[in-house]
Amino acid sequence: MPSQVVIRLLLWAVALNAGLMLVMLWWRGLRGRYGYAALLALDAAVAGYLLAVGQSQHALAVVVIGVFMFLVVVPVGLGWVTNLAVRRGRLDLAERLTGLRELLQPGAGVGRDRELLRIVRQIQTQDTDEILSQLAERAAHEEDPELQGLLHEQVMTLLVLQRRWDDCLEYATEHITPHLVAARPRLGAALIRVHGEVGDLDAVVRTMYLVEGGTGARAPDSGDVLLHCRVMVLAFCGQWEVLDRLLGEGSRTAMEPKIRHFWRGVALQQAGHGSRAAEQYRLALERLSPRDVRARETIEGRLAGLARGCAPVYPSDPDQAERLLAALGERLEQALTRPRLRAGSWRSTPATVGLAVLNVVIFGAMELLGRGASDSATLIRAGASLTQAVNAGEYWRLGTAMFLHATWLHLAVNVFMLWFLGRFYEQLVGGVRFCVVYVGAGVAGNLASHLWRTGPVSVGASSSIFGILGGALVVLLLSRGRVPESWRRSMVFVLVLVIVLNFLPGLDVKVIDNYAHLGGLFGGAVLSALLFHVQGRAGRWLVATAGLACVVGLGYCAWGLATSDLDGLAWARSRQGSVQVSHPASWVLAPGGGPRKIELFDLLGRDQVVILRVGPAAFSTVEKLLRARQGGLDAQANLSGATPARPLPPGLLPRGWAGFRRSRRGGRYTEVRAFGLLGPAGRREEWQALLFAEGSGAHALEVFSRMLRSLRL
Repeated sequence: MPSQVVIRLLLWAVALNAGLMLVMLWWRGLRGRYGYAALLALDAAVAGYLLAVGQSQHALAVVVIGVFMFLVVVPVGLGWVTNLAVRRGRLDLAERLTGLRELLQPGAGVGRDRELLRIVRQIQTQDTDEILSQLAERAAHEEDPELQGLLHEQVMTLLVLQRRWDDCLEYATEHITPHLVAARPRLGAALIRVHGEVGDLDAVVRTMYLVEGGTGARAPDSGDVLLHCRVMVLAFCGQWEVLDRLLGEGSRTAMEPKIRHFWRGVALQQAGHGSRAAEQYRLALERLSPRDVRARETIEGRLAGLARGCAPVYPSDPDQAERLLAALGERLEQALTRPRLRAGSWRSTPATVGLAVLNVVIFGAMELLGRGASDSATLIRAGASLTQAVNAGEYWRLGTAMFLHATWLHLAVNVFMLWFLGRFYEQLVGGVRFCVVYVGAGVAGNLASHLWRTGPVSVGASSSIFGILGGALVVLLLSRGRVPESWRRSMVFVLVLVIVLNFLPGLDVKVIDNYAHLGGLFGGAVLSALLFHVQGRAGRWLVATAGLACVVGLGYCAWGLATSDLDGLAWARSRQGSVQVSHPASWVLAPGGGPRKIELFDLLGRDQVVILRVGPAAFSTVEKLLRARQGGLDAQANLSGATPARPLPPGLLPRGWAGFRRSRRGGRYTEVRAFGLLGPAGRREEWQALLFAEGSGAHALEVFSRMLRSLRL
């Protein structure tokens, strides 16, 4: 891929991704992120300006791409390493990495994450009472409402971890207002835990009403906290049947087993089932790691409480509690089945992982075993969608092309999008439906590309990825009432925005095939609507049949690739002006010809044929060549202006044609020049045909001869 095309694609990536991030920041609230948003906006604006004025080769383009890398790409990697360090207890390393992120993302609110890590480190290394006193004092004098709320959360969380329920209630009475609880669900979670532990179920119910009806519950990133609150309320109210149904074995939830067992145990204990509660607590203990000291103390305290007796606990207002619990059970069921953009593990989305690995492996095999994935001959032999080959009957190429990529950049973009979107979509519909839509949308997109594109070759998984986008959008539109409504609306908005933005680069960069994207989007939407809408037994049969058809189709593609014979395919016919010529399926018409010239080249090699109309023949070159045969080869050599020149094999050229050949570049190439008179008698015009073939050109000479015999005016 030419460097100017790569830079232009990168500028589009900067403009679109920075714009999308700005929309998401605005949606989530810009409080504390104004500086970072301004930098992103400036970078996106400069990238857009360079694209608009056609200055992608300007030195400023490199600066724009570099700024985006340091603002977005590098911090993402640092964030991943930071999370890994936190999980392994390396808080000192996590704090240093967060400081580096703060330097790279000024004004992005990363400083608050660093502050939180510093607090956690202090809790681990200093006296807890001293830390609590410092945090409470800072919260009392903090002017930033966001940071003040964060400090209150830390105080409450620390008191909960230490099981200091009375101190927690006292602090909440002095500092935590209902408005603060409604705005910050994490504070609500701490209060629900405290009220539940002291047995005040009425306060649990009141707090949950505040959390569910507050502004914080509508925030896009509050889903996990709300899920935790709902589980706690159901558990403290003794709703063990609901939790068994939603959190039992085989349930679709990303919640860790140790957490599931603990809250099922709490629910059973609150309902008065002591022995069953103890069993759940013991299962939770078995799954704790040595670092889970606080959790172990909490569970052992619960077991000790069971030894003293177990009686059911009821709220004083059962009607109000019943209404809340019914709503919570429904919302919890929706939340537990809600797909996440970041799946819990690769085991939860095996089809996505398998397809991503398959794409990488195929690309690596082409790089190692062929001339490289950027070589057109390697791509065609590996199953690229070649227009003339598909027209000649190799329909299997519409399937194999979705697994091929032309460059590392092409592969990286598609695998990233597959990894990001595929795991989300696979959680929505399941592995079998995902594979059916991926393959079906890929074929649909490649078919649309084959019918309408101008280039001879097309490869890439982008048609399948657009199928995933279209499929996810349709499933969410059909999922009203099955998933949380606010989450559904937000995801529909994001998907529509991503689809629209991803079509824009194809309007400018010609190597991007928007026909494939549009076909894949439509195919994925139709397949998803069909597979998702049909439910029950008919739906299971439909999914099974579609899965079997997918396997059969892939088998047909593999068989076609293994038995492909491009030389045995029917020849195609191309027209340039009024001139028509037949040629093998692997030969294509070069752009830029005219009424007096037709040029073709072989995608499987470096062979090239040029046919020119010279004009009316007064004393034609053909006649000169025919006479030169009587005078020997020297006449041909003088005529051609090159030595040595050799005659062509007898009968190679059609009647009325004559020519010669010579070697070029030390025998690495063969050049053939032929001349002929074509047209009706009295109006014949002289034509010149040139062949540039690799090596001896034996096969190319036969192709050249057939082309000249098929030439029509």
